[in-house]
Amino acid sequence: MAEFELTPQLADRMLTDVLSAAELPGLICGTGGYIIAAAARERVGKFHEGCARILQGEVDEIAVTEEDVRRNPNLRPGYNRVIMLAGRRVGTIGIQGDPAAVKGAARIAARVIELELESLAQKERLRGAALDGLQHVTAAAEQILAGTVDHQRLAKELESATAQLLVRSRSTTDALRMIEELAQRANLLGLNAAIEASRAGRAGAGFTVVAEEIRKLADRTRSSAVEIQTSVREWQNSFDEMARTVTESTRVSAEQAEAIRSVASEIQRIEEAVASLAG
Repeated sequence: MAEFELTPQLADRMLTDVLSAAELPGLICGTGGYIIAAAARERVGKFHEGCARILQGEVDEIAVTEEDVRRNPNLRPGYNRVIMLAGRRVGTIGIQGDPAAVKGAARIAARVIELELESLAQKERLRGAALDGLQHVTAAAEQILAGTVDHQRLAKELESATAQLLVRSRSTTDALRMIEELAQRANLLGLNAAIEASRAGRAGAGFTVVAEEIRKLADRTRSSAVEIQTSVREWQNSFDEMARTVTESTRVSAEQAEAIRSVASEIQRIEEAVASLAG
């Protein structure tokens, strides 16, 4: 963050606050020795040699007496003093008049301005720190939101995939039911064939063996179908539970995303409010 400076707006306000009640004609110089605030508005923007010397560090104060004015008519009687902030020379304050009479007031005014500048600089540092903190929180919230949105998207994809698996498992159940019915019919067909073969006597002996194998195959098919159907039911139960979990996860993710958006919006509002604070 840039170092806090004495701006023309601050200087003008401080000059008014400090000296207007005492009705003392004063001025404040800023960087380079140029007048940035003055009771005599026409002097604003003009170069002040004495203030420039003070800001350059040659001296801390300059008193101009009537004797000095007689020697140099370009001068005006008064007293000018440095304004310090955190060890830096940020400006000067001067009061026109007999130096012996206005020196005390100028020193007091300089100190009052220094204290005010220190307070404003501290507020600016706190404001900057608050903005930095809010920006970090905002960035973290955005990262969390991005992760939550991704999780929400994946949860929806998983929910869709689970629904498709449920549909397919139900189709499998229907197919197994058909196989079981066919096995029952085959078993009945084998039984009928065995009866007919027994009636045929010796001529139907070979057909009896075939009929028995048909019945055995039908029994094995029906038994396998039942076992597979039992497994499918277990899968369906697992899929149903997974679907409920995924649906709940999707709902929670959506609520979390909305909550984070709300927090991010509130943080942005606070950040804007902090940024708008005047020093």
